[in-house]
Amino acid sequence: MRIAILDDEDEQLELVKHTLETVGHHCLTYPSGGSLLRDVRQETFDLLVLDWQLPDISGPDVVRWIRSSVDEQIPILFLTNRREERDIVEGLSSGADDFMIKPMRPAELVARVQALLRRSYAEPLSGEQ
Repeated sequence: MRIAILDDEDEQLELVKHTLETVGHHCLTYPSGGSLLRDVRQETFDLLVLDWQLPDISGPDVVRWIRSSVDEQIPILFLTNRREERDIVEGLSSGADDFMIKPMRPAELVARVQALLRRSYAEPLSGEQ
């Protein structure tokens, strides 16, 4: 699956990319919201992993833009330092599908990504259209 990862910290980008590529995903990394939003108009992604605090736009604003401007329902996972209940509620209310708090735990990240992909791209049961 093609996964876009948005984080302004190079080390975090590489850690998430390595973790997901180890289990067979193809990952593209983005250091700013603007760079991701440019590509999401032209590229196809199966899932997005987003940080909240970015230099040019907030993670929830990225999610709201994607939800209002992209026809496909791309699954979105927040991976952020934000940990207050109000942050989790805002992130999910903005349109994200899941929320994970840093520091990243690799096995948990893989499990959450696999669950989102399974729910989003499940094969229809035989007989269903």
